[in-house]
Amino acid sequence: RTKKDPVTVGRGEVGPYKVQVWLNGRDHRQSTHSTNREIAVKVLTRLLAAKDAGTTAEAMLKPVRFADLRRGIELDYQLQERRSTDRMQDAFQALASKFEGWKSSAITKQRLKEYVHERLEAGKAPATVLYELRMLRRAFRLAEVPCPSFPSIEVNNVRKNFFEPAEFQSVIDRLPSYLRPIM
Repeated sequence: RTKKDPVTVGRGEVGPYKVQVWLNGRDHRQSTHSTNREIAVKVLTRLLAAKDAGTTAEAMLKPVRFADLRRGIELDYQLQERRSTDRMQDAFQALASKFEGWKSSAITKQRLKEYVHERLEAGKAPATVLYELRMLRRAFRLAEVPCPSFPSIEVNNVRKNFFEPAEFQSVIDRLPSYLRPIM
């Protein structure tokens, strides 16, 4: 790689060599950090061999789909032996109504906002929709793929009624005698 030098009007080496390969349909370029052609050829040969063997990080990437996200979180729940597996599956069943078959990269903040709007219009509680979004965010993080920005939902489900001391005493009075010491 030589280039005409405007100062000396001679030809000389210019910067380090760069190599270029195609991985997963994308142009991948990287510097060899060397002006030596033989070293650049070795770097390119090594990169092509890793690509063919499937050991480069880029070569191992494949489009992650919604089903992959779901499978990943289900496996995590099984490994962690979580008791809320049924609730997580219910959340993903609802999410599947919108996102089944989608690539994870197609799930954007705008599409998540549309999903929230649809679920709230269908009469679902804000806390339920928020839980579904949290499950999807967890699935993205477990899959270690770029996670979209998630919309925020205000949940106002604060308890409003409490027992007054007289009401509490009334409940205790109605309990069987063997349960009264517990209260």
